Amino acid sequence: MFESIPGLGIPYIAVVIAVVVILVIVAIQIMVATRVKKKFYANYDNADLLKNGNEAPATILKVWQTGLKVNINEQIGLHLQVQPPDSGPYEVEIKAVVPKLLMAHYQEGNLVQVNVDPYDPTRVALAMPA
Repeated sequence: MFESIPGLGIPYIAVVIAVVVILVIVAIQIMVATRVKKKFYANYDNADLLKNGNEAPATILKVWQTGLKVNINEQIGLHLQVQPPDSGPYEVEIKAVVPKLLMAHYQEGNLVQVNVDPYDPTRVALAMPA
């Protein structure tokens, strides 16, 4: 019914299906690896951003608890209006793990410092007060 590869007796369709299955598996593995990297290396990315990013003030427009705790510290979500000195203000949402003793500082309307990726302004890291 299907034409076979000469000398092997394997139908061409079987080879095509095998190649497609392998490509799908590789694509899924790449997608999973990318998500894992983003999840587990987020703190590394933030450390790099805090070191090399551009400093800017931001106003907290909304705060919510995500339900995640790291030791006794809580992760919060922040909807911010970032006000970079070299461009107009824009809004962004981030998540940050905040020391429990500093939670009172993160209230709607308060001004915080952030570091902004110079190449991707949507990447913002919260700078903790000293």
